[in-house]
Amino acid sequence: MNELDKHQNKKLSKSSSPIVIICATVGLFFAAQFLASLVFVFITIITGWGDAEFKAWFDASAFPQFLYVAVSDILIISGVWLLLKKKQQSFKTIGLSKPLFSDAVKALLAYGCYIVMFAIITVISKMVAPSLNLEQEQQIGFEANKGIVNLLLAGVSLVILPPIVEEILCRGYLYTGLKSRMKFIPATIITSLVFATAHLQFGSDAPLLWVAAIDTFVLSLVLVYLREKTGRLAAPMFLHAYK
Repeated sequence: MNELDKHQNKKLSKSSSPIVIICATVGLFFAAQFLASLVFVFITIITGWGDAEFKAWFDASAFPQFLYVAVSDILIISGVWLLLKKKQQSFKTIGLSKPLFSDAVKALLAYGCYIVMFAIITVISKMVAPSLNLEQEQQIGFEANKGIVNLLLAGVSLVILPPIVEEILCRGYLYTGLKSRMKFIPATIITSLVFATAHLQFGSDAPLLWVAAIDTFVLSLVLVYLREKTGRLAAPMFLHAYK
């Protein structure tokens, strides 16, 4: 065990129970999305827009979706900071430190492992559940992707912000907290189940997106492995961005 691990374990001895950590993670995730949606309620109030005007604005530009992602992510980061501060911990405690070039290389190699694992588990899942729809597409938004500004906003919202924020929340706060209370395998499985459940697209008009849940579950297994082996969140963030 290196000095960094010793420091983290000492800090995490103050961690809450696994149930509290899981509930805090899930609650923070959904609360941030709810509060971010209130921004648009406020916009419609001050502009006097009806449903048609709001939809036209939302569909014509990537900015509204970027705003939603940015606000919810700021709220998540702020929430994690408050949770850590309450326990006299810091972002460094959960693995947030300066990235190394080796993190990017390890993430690239891990991406190949993820692809193979996902292919194998998808075949097995289809054998177990023949009715599984592997063609269902995840709704990620940003249909208004014409123009350099819209493309940049979509890129930041999909490739930069989620890898940073979701890794801090899931492989950082959630996994690190669980790992302080249980062994690697159960902590990894619980973290990956929570991460996968969040990608089922609850609340949309479409059926639950099981293929995305399987995809993100497998991805999370690899992300947690990188987090555990490197002791940092940088490699998982790189892999998440590659994905």
